[in-house]
Amino acid sequence: MLELCQHDIQIVPESYVVLSVCGGELLADGQYEKSKKLYKKAYEILPNFARSSYEYGLSLEYTNEINKAREFYKKSIKMDKVPKAYVSLSLTYLKYDNNSKMAKKIIEEGLKTYPNYQTLQLFLAISEYRLNNKDKALDIAINTYNMHKSAVSEYVITQIYNNETIDLNQIISL
Repeated sequence: MLELCQHDIQIVPESYVVLSVCGGELLADGQYEKSKKLYKKAYEILPNFARSSYEYGLSLEYTNEINKAREFYKKSIKMDKVPKAYVSLSLTYLKYDNNSKMAKKIIEEGLKTYPNYQTLQLFLAISEYRLNNKDKALDIAINTYNMHKSAVSEYVITQIYNNETIDLNQIISL
């Protein structure tokens, strides 16, 4: 797919769709700086499109520009309440700042619009767990598992139940 992207960008270098798809391919391939350039260009073409803000924010996060990434995640949420933007924004607080209170606030806001969004529910369980609310965290994780039987839900339940650290990278890889 990456080869096709490189070909298509030569033909339609100002296409938001091509830039966005190719940015995603480069991101998946670990070419973060190149991905960021394409996502930035896509954002400049459609700055009022929530998805372009989210994707550019994602590339900024992958290049360790966390505060700037947060700005773009917030723009995406403000424009269109993009669920992945709530996930990514809350994850930055859990992953980089260990700020479970801020993550919880963002997650709860996202759950108002997307009450059954599995990742938000699991991140809420993780936030509660990190805030030493183990019983509440376990209840949330079990309820999430009952709605979305998955390896990631099972992992979160097991870690909370066994008083183990929850590895956010493990969650992302599941």
